Amino acid sequence: MPKPDIEQRYFTIAEASEYLRKSVSSLRASANTQDPAEFIPSIRDGRLIKFDRVDLDAYMERKKTA
Repeated sequence: MPKPDIEQRYFTIAEASEYLRKSVSSLRASANTQDPAEFIPSIRDGRLIKFDRVDLDAYMERKKTA
């Protein structure tokens, strides 16, 4: 699978998984959780799930430690 282009705005779940270095199942769980620390907003179109790069970056910012 080709690596996601970091300039693109929306990623498929597979591309978002590669971008975050997080498994697809873990990413899917983060899109469905009620836990605000783990939640990543997603865009759903039928069975297709996409993630906004801005939301993925915000998730990583929340995960930073001092």
